[in-house]
Amino acid sequence: MQFRLIKTLVRSLRCDELEDDEIAEDDLRYSPAYHQDRPTEFAVVFDLKLPLEANSQLSITYLAVFETAGEITEEFKSSHFPKVNAAAVAYPYLRAFVGQFSVLAGFELHTLPIRNFVKASVPAPTKSDAQADEL
Repeated sequence: MQFRLIKTLVRSLRCDELEDDEIAEDDLRYSPAYHQDRPTEFAVVFDLKLPLEANSQLSITYLAVFETAGEITEEFKSSHFPKVNAAAVAYPYLRAFVGQFSVLAGFELHTLPIRNFVKASVPAPTKSDAQADEL
């Protein structure tokens, strides 16, 4: 099935200064999400936690919304398209956002590493539920 990226958006963003005894996390989770009222749209939701400096942590939930050529089926949901291909299409947008945000927020440039979604493990569920409320 064909699909195309129609928008990206930041659902939530926090940049916190950590206490001396806190350790910043470095974690990326992502999963596809579907909205029952939009049968030709789905999203890939990224939950990222990233240390920007020794005492600062960036936490972001980033959504990439896609439109499909036809209605989304259960077969499509279980295929590699929403789990691998869509995540690979959306990740460079998250990567660019994090790089620009880090500089504009006064930190050193932080560039996320290139990621191979084919070799990566199965998408990890994000903290958001299985529905994409903001499609």
